[in-house]
Amino acid sequence: MAVPAETLTAFLDEVGSNVDDHTMMEDVNEILRRFVAEAGQGPLAVPAYLHPRVITYKDKALKDHWVKQQIDSPNARDFWGAWEKAAAGEAFTKIGVFVTWGRTPVQDPAPSMDQVWHCWGAALVKNGAGQQGKNLYIWDNAGGSGFKPDERARALLIGAQKSMMDRLPHKPATLWLSRGDDTKSRCVAETLEWALTLAAQADAPYSPQDPRFSGFERLTDMT
Repeated sequence: MAVPAETLTAFLDEVGSNVDDHTMMEDVNEILRRFVAEAGQGPLAVPAYLHPRVITYKDKALKDHWVKQQIDSPNARDFWGAWEKAAAGEAFTKIGVFVTWGRTPVQDPAPSMDQVWHCWGAALVKNGAGQQGKNLYIWDNAGGSGFKPDERARALLIGAQKSMMDRLPHKPATLWLSRGDDTKSRCVAETLEWALTLAAQADAPYSPQDPRFSGFERLTDMT
């Protein structure tokens, strides 16, 4: 593991006790930064890359919009490209915690801020030596687990997830999805728990049988 089991347990206990959907983004970033520091001192020579800031903005125009809307901690939130382009050294896996606008005025013409912000996770996993391409895993605690892998990806992903996939420099070689049946009210804590648990494990190149992604379904229709 990238960190001792007891260290991971301590972080998960902290998240379970102190993090909810009203937690300030600076506080979420502090947990991410401390975990990254622990992993860097752990027994693994090359741990997976965990982005040390929550990710919200697809571009500067979107950030400017949300600054005007006075969202909390606008400067504590990062751009999508900062995660995708981050130097990860020899790591095969990049992990990100996303906090994005989860609904649209068409879906809900008068939503509250608590209803529309949603936290979810993503991982980009490189293929092994001599193979090009990256594989995208999207983890979401809500949305319902009873989906069919042959459904169109765009019918299963929320808008920000589709946009993130579209903005990647290259189309993912494969797309995997894990959705839960929980409510969005626990999405920040549960996404952090998923990201930390994933980052704590030994990194590896892509394999469709990777035990780190047990419970994910490969989507066969990426349109």
